[in-house]
Amino acid sequence: MVEEWCGDSGGRLIPLCLIPLWDVTAAVAEIRRNAARGVRAVCFSEIPTYLGLPSIHTGYWDPFFAECQATGTVVCMHIGSSSQMPAASPDAPRPCRPR
Repeated sequence: MVEEWCGDSGGRLIPLCLIPLWDVTAAVAEIRRNAARGVRAVCFSEIPTYLGLPSIHTGYWDPFFAECQATGTVVCMHIGSSSQMPAASPDAPRPCRPR
């Protein structure tokens, strides 16, 4: 994706990469590696705790966010990546399914 799709686009296409969410140290290394290749965005789960991962409020992800800031990497929230339907509150109505 980085070289073949985005490489010759003159900056019109912005590569976004997935990171290994299961290990923050590996995620930091992947951000650094891909930033050197010109990747300017990464995908991150909207609610990591639904995946059995630490909350963003614990400090566990601080190295991840610090590396994104240091490399100018944009964090893109992947809604639906937690395998649960996000809702504003427990009593919020569910979206209608097409018939």
